[in-house]
Amino acid sequence: MDNSGYGEKISVEITDEIGNVLDLFYYDVVCENKFEPKNIVFKNKYGAYENIYFFKKSTESVNIENKEFVSNVITADASYDKTKHQFRNFATNSKKTINLTTGFVDEALNQNLEQLMHSNAIWLQDEKTLYPVNIKTTSKEFKSERVDQKISYNFEFEYAFNNLNTM
Repeated sequence: MDNSGYGEKISVEITDEIGNVLDLFYYDVVCENKFEPKNIVFKNKYGAYENIYFFKKSTESVNIENKEFVSNVITADASYDKTKHQFRNFATNSKKTINLTTGFVDEALNQNLEQLMHSNAIWLQDEKTLYPVNIKTTSKEFKSERVDQKISYNFEFEYAFNNLNTM
């Protein structure tokens, strides 16, 4: 993350028409880097690859699926062994999902976000690696600056591969 401008001071001069300084303001540049930005790369409706950055909170979750069977826990002497699992899991697999938030964006991004929802080629960029993802968010009410003032969106993506990388 680039913090090169962090801590920089900016001065703004208010002058009259002949150049006399009427007032002087100083501002400190503060970079909000509370969250690591996530980049989503997708193919838009024109077939071009486009980036949308999600600057706010992102959360990952995992969904585990398995099957269960009842095993025999009776020993050779016909006693019940309480130290063995009677119920066992098999065929365990999992998939990860990531929930991303845009932060405050311009209303003009609504069209791009709609194209993202229609795209069938989406990747999440982490450092220099692209991970294939599918969008799980199937409906979204798009906001307008006139009504909502601050516009922020939340999208859920599912990694397009098994977490355990099994077939």
